[in-house]
Amino acid sequence: MDIEYCLASPAGDVALGPDDLVQPFLIAPGRPHPFLTLGDYFSSMERFVSRDNGQLLNRVLHEHLPTCMPFNRLKKITITSEKHGAQYHIAKVMLQAGAATGNLAVTAAVEKKSRESLQKEFLRLGALNEKHTPSYLPAVYCHGHEQCRTPAGTATIAFVIGQWLTGFHEWHLAIDPTDHSEKIRLWNAGVDHRFLADREARELIRQAAVILTHYYDCRTFAQIQSWHHAAGDFVVCCRDGKVDVRLITVRDYGPPPGFSGAKEMNRETGLVLFLLNLALRMRLDRLDGVGDFGWLKVFALQETVRGFFSALAAHEHGGRLTSGFTDDFHALLTTFQPQDFLEIYEQIIAADERSPRKELSFLKKQLPEHCQQLCQTVAAL
Repeated sequence: MDIEYCLASPAGDVALGPDDLVQPFLIAPGRPHPFLTLGDYFSSMERFVSRDNGQLLNRVLHEHLPTCMPFNRLKKITITSEKHGAQYHIAKVMLQAGAATGNLAVTAAVEKKSRESLQKEFLRLGALNEKHTPSYLPAVYCHGHEQCRTPAGTATIAFVIGQWLTGFHEWHLAIDPTDHSEKIRLWNAGVDHRFLADREARELIRQAAVILTHYYDCRTFAQIQSWHHAAGDFVVCCRDGKVDVRLITVRDYGPPPGFSGAKEMNRETGLVLFLLNLALRMRLDRLDGVGDFGWLKVFALQETVRGFFSALAAHEHGGRLTSGFTDDFHALLTTFQPQDFLEIYEQIIAADERSPRKELSFLKKQLPEHCQQLCQTVAAL
């Protein structure tokens, strides 16, 4: 069986040779591991997916990719490093047996805190996928560890094998050189990165709002937290005129700080706070994912509110909310003035102990106009 290691790039996957594999392995962008090399990372992943003479992989294939050949009939495995993030490292594992192929996503974590976080996320994704239908999250298949022993020391690497979302790509705000405005650009490796059409951008944001509201629990206030556009948490597939969005990570799920056990909090109050935070955060990105803060135009606010109410109606139709709740909640929101929203936002930002100060300062500058636009959006719905 042939094994190939590759690195994803805007121009397409690049095969790695011996000189590449001796380079330091980056724990996070710009931060090399004390002794692990890129080759150590790839070989550890190869051992993990091939462990027990392929029995682990055969179980995954049998249960989740039955059209792919068993391990002993594979002709080639290609491991492509797709992304090195601040916490996790994501690779695509392509399994080939003649014309039959299958793709798996393998997420790795090296540092102790990241390994613990990855295990929790594996359990969290599994639980949410089991509880919620439809699912907008990738399926996860198995979790384990691999010891990487080198002359300089031994490191433990945690791995999760999960679903590879074929055709889905990261996206970010970027400056369009034709008019120097901020627009959403699709990151499509091997193809020129293109800016989304207005219709595609609107549908992307609407579906992202639907997804987050879909997983919101109106009874316990549990919700997906700590998501960021800048981290590439939402991916999108634009094909044949259709737009399809997925959320690829759930770093935290539960009631926000201060919500747990808040008996005085009613569903309406919880939903107001959820919607306001959703409407604000959905507009925030970084240019090209790593640059200055970017702010999506008012269309993103409009589509966020549309997506929220669409998902809220689905909660109602599914029996999780009483009949007529969605209309009543909309009527409640129309009673708010921009100053009311502004005062709530100021409390939300003051209570935010997780976000960087520069980010909160940037958001505060957007609030006056954002609150005006939010009132106008709710009234026009």
